[in-house]
Amino acid sequence: MGSSEQQEEGDDDAQAGPAARKMMSEHGLSAADVKGTGRAGRITKEDVEKALASKQSGQPASASEAPKAAPIPAAEPGEREERRVPMTRLRKRIAERLVSAQQNAAMLTTFNEVNMKPIMDMRKNYKDAFEKAHGVRLGFMGFFTRACVAQGQRQAVVIAIFPAGFFCAPG
Repeated sequence: MGSSEQQEEGDDDAQAGPAARKMMSEHGLSAADVKGTGRAGRITKEDVEKALASKQSGQPASASEAPKAAPIPAAEPGEREERRVPMTRLRKRIAERLVSAQQNAAMLTTFNEVNMKPIMDMRKNYKDAFEKAHGVRLGFMGFFTRACVAQGQRQAVVIAIFPAGFFCAPG
């Protein structure tokens, strides 16, 4: 085959879905043998099945199909079809509440660097025994939880602010 013939065949296969391409290659069909009924004339798996059925019965694929309406023009590659629909009252209210919650909630992200090598070594040593004893795998969350509890026991004062403007502190 010349490069121009390969190019044409590649273009035809580009009009077929992956499942349709696989079926066409398995049964020795080309895209020219199958009439596409998908969006913008794309060849679907069902189209290949119809072509195979008509090939076995001896009829051409196009003769067994009813006339179709003109295909919908496809959007340009990389673009999506956009359709605007008015929002329902419920959907508007949900959107308002989500925006309000996001604007009013206190959000904080903190990053701390920690040397995980000792924890990874300990996990590696006890992983099998822990799984055998408890029936679950040993993860990192238990180590983090234990570290938080230990720090909470060392830190005697925890201050929390409540909506009424008061705060609670031990003692």
